[in-house]
Amino acid sequence: DKDDTIIVLYEYHLLGGTAPTMAQKERIAKLINKSAGSVKMKMDNFASLDPNSNRKGLEHPSQLDVDVWNEYSRDWSKLKRDAQQAGDIGNDTRI
Repeated sequence: DKDDTIIVLYEYHLLGGTAPTMAQKERIAKLINKSAGSVKMKMDNFASLDPNSNRKGLEHPSQLDVDVWNEYSRDWSKLKRDAQQAGDIGNDTRI
């Protein structure tokens, strides 16, 4: 869903587009009630959309991933605000 996608994009941004560790994937998965594999795939989708990424990413991101990327990739403060509203990330000070 869109809220989960916003949270994963927020986490992708916090990681600077680098591949998450297993512990990071598991922590994010708990936030959105999905598997660590689902988090990895979603982050790979964002890597494929990110012109600054050195990672290959997946070839065919979902339309939702594309839409969320387009909505937030130029406005990280809006992303942080909406991610905080979408999930239990509280007053995250990482960005």
